[in-house]
Amino acid sequence: MKHKLNCYISAPANFDLTRLESLLNSQKIEYHSFYDFSIGTTFSDLIRRKIRESDFVIAVLQSENSNVLFELGVAEGLKKPTFILVDKEYKVPFFLDTKFYYQTNFKDLSLIELALKNFVQDIGSRKKNILKKEEKDTLSVDETTNTLARISNLRKNPNEREIFSLIKDTFSRIDIQNVSISESTVDKGVDLIIRSKNLTPYFGNPIFVEVKTGNLNAQRILQAEQQLLKYLNHSEAKGAIILYLDRDNKRFENIKTIYNSILLFDLEDFINGIASDGFEKTLIDKRNKSVHGNF
Repeated sequence: MKHKLNCYISAPANFDLTRLESLLNSQKIEYHSFYDFSIGTTFSDLIRRKIRESDFVIAVLQSENSNVLFELGVAEGLKKPTFILVDKEYKVPFFLDTKFYYQTNFKDLSLIELALKNFVQDIGSRKKNILKKEEKDTLSVDETTNTLARISNLRKNPNEREIFSLIKDTFSRIDIQNVSISESTVDKGVDLIIRSKNLTPYFGNPIFVEVKTGNLNAQRILQAEQQLLKYLNHSEAKGAIILYLDRDNKRFENIKTIYNSILLFDLEDFINGIASDGFEKTLIDKRNKSVHGNF
């Protein structure tokens, strides 16, 4: 296996993880938990991020612990494999009836070690196939760093062809298919057209993308919105995105949008959003804020 597997450990705060961590070390599995403290994020966001970045979750149930139950729910929502250990003195919760779990006294881990080895081998053998089947929705650290460096240069010296190339590269990296760039002249078509079946309930399909660069002002952004609204009214599309890159690093977030499904993003902020939360969540959160205001 070229890359180490990593797991998220969900356990009560007073549970001694020493022996379990030793077992994971022996199998060369990286691990982390909520108690590996991170600054600058909420409890729920931290949990979701850590579980999303893990290959599987180990959950320890010794008592009715709300944190462990919440984290198991997050793992279920993110479709992460779970290796569940239940104390022999603890009544097995009804929701585990359809799951594999192991009851133990946490003193003799020999059987747990064997079960974990089999579990890990199965995860490792399936990982490549899973990655191929799943749609990639986020950017890696290296992809983000390289893309932001390109944006920094393009902000100072805007080049429309290079900006379109950067945006197309970004969409291809997150598996947004059917990207097309309008080759028509100005005001005769939108700049890009994308499709995402998972966003259909929010924005319909396709989604129009308009790109604005250079020395921008609110009037140019509003003109772009008005043009997009015209296209939306004459097509099956329900949503659109304006990606802008102002030479002076200005933002236009306070502009009152004409249509709640026309979203405004500075290109740098858009890339950071994808890297942090994923493409779909970035757009849905932005739309919800547009509809309901900041929350």
